[in-house]
Amino acid sequence: MTNESDKDRFEWLDAGRALGDLSPQEEREWKELSAKLEATADPELDWIVSSLETEFALRNSRSLSPALVDRLNDDAKEFVHEEEATTPPGKFVPMLSFAAAGWLAAACFAVLFIANLGLNQKCDEELTADAARSALVERAGDTEVTFTTFSGTADFASFSGDVVWSDSDQSGFMRLNGLAANDPTKAQYQLWIVDPSRATEPVDGGVFDIATSEGDSIVPIDAKLRIQSPQAFVITREKPGGVVISKQEVVVAIAQAS
Repeated sequence: MTNESDKDRFEWLDAGRALGDLSPQEEREWKELSAKLEATADPELDWIVSSLETEFALRNSRSLSPALVDRLNDDAKEFVHEEEATTPPGKFVPMLSFAAAGWLAAACFAVLFIANLGLNQKCDEELTADAARSALVERAGDTEVTFTTFSGTADFASFSGDVVWSDSDQSGFMRLNGLAANDPTKAQYQLWIVDPSRATEPVDGGVFDIATSEGDSIVPIDAKLRIQSPQAFVITREKPGGVVISKQEVVVAIAQAS
């Protein structure tokens, strides 16, 4: 390759390096061209990627504080400053070409868009479940809507929650607070709906997990049979995947329908 072609290729590889998207072969090629051209990594690329990642985290993370984001920004600026200051005279520091800049921007925003889409979808699902539950609660005066609160058993005394269920819609939600997070590979929670008019055994209301004991968890009810007259809702802890008929060895909470 000509020297200009080498430089162009190095710029492309350096953009991939900043994104962490180089294959082992491309990494070797980057090192070879770096030695050949006496080139160093472009700190502007690292700054672009760092800024985008920090901005993304600030907008979407529930745990990243503004103070930490400011610190990350300051550290990134300091990193760029140090890299620029220690670059030996005469070394080739790649200037980001228009083509490489376009490729980097497209790649960055594609990655961030996909991640952002996933988080937004999760948030939308949570908001939809909460809104649907609220709508059912507002109809709690209807004869076909059951609303009642859970009472935790002795081992789950700190737990609180409620359940709302619509016979006509055949749908409902649980709002749970203080229920210990579970490891799905070891145990899962399962809801049972007691309906004497429908079956002799409680109806499976769905297996679910709790990610955190802090704050409210809105859990949709997934009744496996049609419910006609619910008398009680019972949460048990079962083996992964749940069971067909519960031995009720670990009863977490019970909500008696009025």
